[in-house]
Amino acid sequence: MKLRHVLSGLSTLAVLAAASAAGAAPVPVCTPATMSPHAAVIPANLPGFAYTALAATASDVQLYRGTSTTDLQVTVGPAVDGLLKVVPKTPLIVGSTYRLEFSPFCQYGQTKPQGPVTFTVAPDAPLPTKLAGALATPSISLHDYGTTAFTITTSAVLDPGMKPWQGIYQLVLVIDGKLLDTRSIIASDDTVKVTADGWCDAALAGTKNHGVQLRGRLPFAPTLDTLGAPMIFDCPAPAFGSSSGSPPVPPPPGSSSGSTGTATPGGTSSATTGGCAMAPSSARTALLPLIGLALGAAFVARRRRARR
Repeated sequence: MKLRHVLSGLSTLAVLAAASAAGAAPVPVCTPATMSPHAAVIPANLPGFAYTALAATASDVQLYRGTSTTDLQVTVGPAVDGLLKVVPKTPLIVGSTYRLEFSPFCQYGQTKPQGPVTFTVAPDAPLPTKLAGALATPSISLHDYGTTAFTITTSAVLDPGMKPWQGIYQLVLVIDGKLLDTRSIIASDDTVKVTADGWCDAALAGTKNHGVQLRGRLPFAPTLDTLGAPMIFDCPAPAFGSSSGSPPVPPPPGSSSGSTGTATPGGTSSATTGGCAMAPSSARTALLPLIGLALGAAFVARRRRARR
């Protein structure tokens, strides 16, 4: 086989390898920024909207009243507990509908960007100082997957002071200080049914005696907890490696009438400013052996021509 054919073949192979490596490269991880709360009705004295894009400025947020296209302007900052505070510069008008638009800093990826927050303003309501009465006796079911998962179900009657803030406070079940992935449904009599999922870890396996609480969270406002409800059950230690415990509940709070927390996917990274964190491409690594072969062949060809 002639040398030029070998070189030509190597060049073609290198191009194909580059295309294949680029196609197989990890898809960039992109986490859109979010704004909360996103309830339909919000009291006029909301402490502030919570924006996960910590590096955002006022130019990244626009507030409109009704169908108007006039930006009412907002104050952005400071950041508190990993959330950027957003407050209208002028008082909200009771009975009016507003639209809060913001930059997600990310337009692609597995997570679809959140749309504008549209809400109607309700009269001022005192921030609640009590979340709910005592929790009903919790029930638990265990599921053995090598590492044991558990589901806890309980209920409580919300305090009357929570009425104007339903759907705005995030409700999270807590066991031995660990936040659980929580779903809640509020009935017409203000009874909230709570279902929460978690994983057994070494700490939970260390004792049979556990304490469960319901927690209410609203950015830039005091956290509310119910009294603890005792539970006695065995939570087996993980059989494979170590467990990180119960899935964390990421901010910001969502509606208390739906899912209020999800487990953070393992092995992904996201920018704390709500932008995109991109995974590196492996194309260069895949090309290195082929480039070396091509350079070696070229060197041999040059030596042969020099001897003629």
